[in-house]
Amino acid sequence: QRGTKFHPGLNVGMGRDHTLFALAEGKVKFSRTVRPSVKRHSRKVRKFVNILPEEEYHAFPKEIEEDMYDTRLRLKQHRLEQKAKDRATLEHERAEFKEKIEQYRQNEKSEREARVAAFKEKMAAKEMQAADAK
Repeated sequence: QRGTKFHPGLNVGMGRDHTLFALAEGKVKFSRTVRPSVKRHSRKVRKFVNILPEEEYHAFPKEIEEDMYDTRLRLKQHRLEQKAKDRATLEHERAEFKEKIEQYRQNEKSEREARVAAFKEKMAAKEMQAADAK
């Protein structure tokens, strides 16, 4: 299939190229979920492919379909929350890195100023020695 014309359901996985594959042995059962869309007077139908064990094949309740949809929404919400946490962590690490760089620059600046002051004192001492020698 090209795209997600059929979505993975129970015991079905999906590859990067939207290939569906079975995760367990059993019979194939197709199901659909209907949900309202953002647009007015429209709805979105999703078709799912499920692999069911032999004993569950004929007793596939409607609640499982609804539960699959809820589970997918919860997973999507969890992924979004995880991305937000990762983004926050990354921003925190960047801020810490900037602070370390700023501290390093301050230390370098103070060390440089100390070296310049020591050099000036040394030069002043040499000038005084040269003046005393004359």
